[in-house]
Amino acid sequence: MSAGMCDVLELAFGAHGPRATPSRDTGVPGGTPRTALVTGDGRVSGHVLILSAVTAAADLDVRVLFYTHTPIQALPGPLQEAMSRLGPDRLKKIRFIYPGCVEDLLQEVASLHQMASAPSPPPSLILVDGLEWYLQGREEESAAARLAALLCDTAAFLTRDLDRRGEGRGPCRLIVSFHPDRDGRGPGEAVLSVLDRYFQVKCGLDEAGAEGSRREWHVCMSGPSSSESDVGKRWHLVVEDNGAMEFREIANRATESCEKYDKS
Repeated sequence: MSAGMCDVLELAFGAHGPRATPSRDTGVPGGTPRTALVTGDGRVSGHVLILSAVTAAADLDVRVLFYTHTPIQALPGPLQEAMSRLGPDRLKKIRFIYPGCVEDLLQEVASLHQMASAPSPPPSLILVDGLEWYLQGREEESAAARLAALLCDTAAFLTRDLDRRGEGRGPCRLIVSFHPDRDGRGPGEAVLSVLDRYFQVKCGLDEAGAEGSRREWHVCMSGPSSSESDVGKRWHLVVEDNGAMEFREIANRATESCEKYDKS
C-alpha cells in the first residue's frame, strides 16, 4: 500500500476492494502532517470518512477524533460489520464529537493543543465531516479559512508531539469532507478555492451513473502538494443498495489528468 499523502484513504479503499488484503501498517514516517479534502456527495463522503476512521483504528492502531454535526445513529450493514470487527480496545480509539456550531468546533479543535501535557498520546487522525454545514449563515470564505488554518496548525502541532513521544504513531493525518453544492444552491465554489490552499490533496467524488439503487462514482486524488505517487490516482467506487462499498483502482495514465473526474 502506498505511503503517500493519502495513506489512510488508500488503506481504506484497499480494504474494501475486490481482493482485500489483510491489515498492515503503511510504514509512513512521522515529521509532516498529511491533510486531505474529500469533496462530493455528503452521504458518500461521510461514509468514506467513517471507513477511514475504522481503518486507522484497526490497521494502524492509532487514536481517531471524528467531528460531525449529526450523531451517527445508523450505518449501512457493511459499515456496521466493519465497526463490529474492531475489538473493544481498538473501538475505543475512535471518539465521536458533535459540535453544534462552528464556534464549538473551533473551541474543540483549539483544545487539542492541551494534549501535549497529557500522559496518553494525542490522536493520529482528525476527521471533520460536513464542513459546509458549519459554514451556514457565515461569511463563508473567511470562516473556512479560519477553520482550515486552525485544523492544519493543530495537525502540525500534534505531529510534533507524536514525534517527541517517539511511539511511531505519527504523523497526524487530517481529513475533512466538504460538499460544495449544498442543498442544490451551489454556494461553495469560492469556499472550495479557499480550502484548496490549505489541504495537500483533494479526493474528489464524482457520480458516474446509477442503476436502480446501485450507484457508481469516480474517485480521484489531485493537488499541487501531492507526491508523484498520489497525483492522478483514481478509483471506481460502487455503492450497492445495501450500502456496501467497493473500490477498484484504475490504472493511471500519464497523459490523463483528474480534471474530468474532479467536477466537485
